[in-house]
Amino acid sequence: MKRLAAVRGACLGIAVAALIVGLVGAPAQASPIIIMDVRLQDGSHSIQVDHVGQVVTTNLYFLILDTKSGTANYEAFTATAGAIMSSKGGILGDLMFDPGGTIGDPVGAWGPPVDDSVSSPGYDEVIYKALYRQDLDADGDLDLGTLKTDTNGGHYFAAAGLGMKYKPSEGSEMIGGSKYQRYLIAEGVEFTVASGKPGDSTTVNYVGRGGNNSQKGYSDAVYKSIDPESTSQYAVGDGVAISYVPEPATLALLGLGAVAALARRRR
Repeated sequence: MKRLAAVRGACLGIAVAALIVGLVGAPAQASPIIIMDVRLQDGSHSIQVDHVGQVVTTNLYFLILDTKSGTANYEAFTATAGAIMSSKGGILGDLMFDPGGTIGDPVGAWGPPVDDSVSSPGYDEVIYKALYRQDLDADGDLDLGTLKTDTNGGHYFAAAGLGMKYKPSEGSEMIGGSKYQRYLIAEGVEFTVASGKPGDSTTVNYVGRGGNNSQKGYSDAVYKSIDPESTSQYAVGDGVAISYVPEPATLALLGLGAVAALARRRR
């Protein structure tokens, strides 16, 4: 599995090396076929929070390589297995996603699965199955989905409805010099801040379920089934970086304190 920043960096490094040595025909870095990315609803990747209970709303996107420019409807989302997680340490918070049904907290080791079909922009439907809320990294907050070590194998985070093949994507974008079709897989995934202090941070991102071909889609009308652990054909995006800053009221009090201290010194 690659991180998207590493893909961009590798492509840039190759381009610079080619320029230096004059190798106009130097081979380019191979682009991953599937990229999973968590973004804020405005498409950005970072946000600041200042109090416990604050909710950060994100979207999960599936992007698949499109090399046949001008050929419509040759790409499609099929399925993905994995989890949306917050990084360990720093800000703690629980993840929640309700696509229209209800998601129960874990009962013992597992909570009830959700199997809802809901309408989504740009394609027919997505069926959500393994939306388990559980602490996957033992840091004290709830993540969303399943990983390789879970016993509940075979359940996908999300899968395409029968009518989704070759449906138009939400749009296309260029990443590392390659064109990708973008599909909105989960809209409105919420991270609620449970604890943190100024200077703390965390990153909310997607982790593909390893050990099996858990990432599936059509690229240039060819079916792709990818294990995120064993190939460079899969990558994750930057995710959403969340940083904790002082509340405005706290900053105002600090400012008043500084002014008072300065006034005392002048006396």
